[in-house]
Amino acid sequence: MTLGVSRYAIKGQMRHLKRLGPVNMGGPWDAAKVNRIVRAIERGKSYRDIAADLGMSRRTVEAKIQRLRDEGKLLLTDIHAPKSHRALRKCLGPGCGRMFDSHGVGNRICKKCRGQRVYQSGAF
Repeated sequence: MTLGVSRYAIKGQMRHLKRLGPVNMGGPWDAAKVNRIVRAIERGKSYRDIAADLGMSRRTVEAKIQRLRDEGKLLLTDIHAPKSHRALRKCLGPGCGRMFDSHGVGNRICKKCRGQRVYQSGAF
């Protein structure tokens, strides 16, 4: 059965669509999507399942969750960490002391401090 279109035309259209990327690429996050993410995490869903529900890539969902945590809008810990290890802990970075969402006892430096040059150089 033919569609009345050559296979070369179809292949060309497929290459064009692949270059465009995902449909939601670069689109804004609305409050409904953010709420769906929060509810899914509270129910214990994995990042992969959340991404499938939203029609997005797992990396996109992970990045959004991390941004929400960094902004203080999401105080949930990594859903893959055992509950006994999760906690809000005080950052031990130089002069920081802010409370952050830690996924384990060995995680005592917040993301902001981990991004500083003094930390990356190994000075402390």
